[in-house]
Amino acid sequence: MSNNCVKEDCAKYITDTLKINKNIISIDLSYNSILVKGAEYISDALKTFRNLISIIFSNNFIREDGAKCFSDALKSNIKLPSINLSYTKIRENGAKYIADALRINKNLNSKEFSHNGL
Repeated sequence: MSNNCVKEDCAKYITDTLKINKNIISIDLSYNSILVKGAEYISDALKTFRNLISIIFSNNFIREDGAKCFSDALKSNIKLPSINLSYTKIRENGAKYIADALRINKNLNSKEFSHNGL
């Protein structure tokens, strides 16, 4: 689903699909127009969706508030091994939220947070 102009409302539909289809193991939502509300939807699904092994969310505009959402999800879903939040404009405060989650989630062995103005 990369580079498809996915916006907030579509992010909601994607989370609904994740709740129904438990066979999805990887999702690429990079290069879309997902903002904070969309990050809330996706990260909410991550809290309970345990089959996912990779999420690529780079090049969206989630900023600090979106980073907080993903931080909360990473604290709940300690099975997710790979996440990419590069180019999401999380800045320093967002990085603090993510760092807090990484103290709890020790299974996240592939993480990409580059180009976020840190």
